[in-house]
Amino acid sequence: MSSTKQSRRRVRHDRNGQTLVEFALVAPLMFLLIFASLEFVRLQMLQSLARDAAYEAARMVIVPGATKAEGVAEANRILNLLSTRNATVTVNAYASGNVEQDEITDRTSAVEVTIQVPLASNSFVLSKFTQGKTLQASTRLGFESYDGYYDGVSTD
Repeated sequence: MSSTKQSRRRVRHDRNGQTLVEFALVAPLMFLLIFASLEFVRLQMLQSLARDAAYEAARMVIVPGATKAEGVAEANRILNLLSTRNATVTVNAYASGNVEQDEITDRTSAVEVTIQVPLASNSFVLSKFTQGKTLQASTRLGFESYDGYYDGVSTD
């Protein structure tokens, strides 16, 4: 009976070493998968936030009296909610016939806001693999222009 107890102890001792070796082989892969998953979630959040920022900025500048600078400021405010770094915001105004304008005027028919976010400066783990790649979001909305100004006084 004593020989069976000794062999059981030896097997148990060998299994402890086996568990350590298995952990050493599996743990790096597990950590890689976990961190990669977190990184892809962050990139998806950046894409969604860029879309939302482009839409909200476009909504802000489609009203008369708005400026391109206000649209850029609104987009940057929203992008800063996720600490987005090095984003480029472009606001373009178009007259009828898709003619680009320098500023937003009464003749503006559409406004487009484009946001570009470089992935390398906004990723935590995978920046080595995202070098030179950017996320881009764009929103184009029609301009809300008025033919006249209504001050609340009837002219009848």
